[in-house]
Amino acid sequence: MRKKNYPWGRLLITLTCMTLLFSLVFMAEHLIAWGEIQQQQQKAKKEEKKTPEKTVKEMLQKEEEVLAGKPTGYRPKSLRDPFVSPYIKRTQQRRIIRPGIAGMLISEVELVGIIKKGGEYIAFFNGTDNLGYFLKANDELGDGRIREITIDMVIFEQRIEDPTAIRKTRQVIKRLDPLSGEK
Repeated sequence: MRKKNYPWGRLLITLTCMTLLFSLVFMAEHLIAWGEIQQQQQKAKKEEKKTPEKTVKEMLQKEEEVLAGKPTGYRPKSLRDPFVSPYIKRTQQRRIIRPGIAGMLISEVELVGIIKKGGEYIAFFNGTDNLGYFLKANDELGDGRIREITIDMVIFEQRIEDPTAIRKTRQVIKRLDPLSGEK
């Protein structure tokens, strides 16, 4: 008896062999790529061991350059600080600091006492330089002037340097005996 020869049997064997061959080629490519990755990781580990010494030398060299006055790549003065209002910075640049009480801000001076001389009140202030100053109405300070002096308080007219502000001045009151919440 003879065996029947089916044509699809040979085709099946051929397809199986070809699939196996392609699978081996595909796996070989992945194995080669994996080996290259492993080699790169080993090189990186070797370089990491050399890096600290190199980095320290570079840091010392850059520090010497900075101390020598050579320009560096980082220039913080050329960039604006995002947390500082540009209006405040402009007003501080424009403000000319004058000597004595005329160069001090209203918030910096402390009201110590008020005296009456004739029909006029005179206020005694302690400045940031720990000196005492006697001021009358219309005397100037760094950011404003004294508008009025009464028996128990001094009323200032403070200039507002913010260009976006609607009002250009505001009233500031300093009392001898501050109310709760006031300074």
